[in-house]
Amino acid sequence: MVSSISNASSKVVMPPPPMKPEDAFKKIDSTNKGFITETELASAIVQFSPEGMTLSKADAQSVAKEAFTKMDANTD
Repeated sequence: MVSSISNASSKVVMPPPPMKPEDAFKKIDSTNKGFITETELASAIVQFSPEGMTLSKADAQSVAKEAFTKMDANTD
């Protein structure tokens, strides 16, 4: 007698391919302004970063503020 064993939970699910930078920018720039605000960056950190998913909103905002300071030194 031949029996078939099937285990649906053994399927390997591959993660989605990495997002292109321009697609990531469009997703973060939620209001389609052509630039990203500190608040949008904080939201993206929580949404897209495994480390960010464990942060509180205040901590994510702090990380975004620090990143903005480094990336936009002349605050334009």
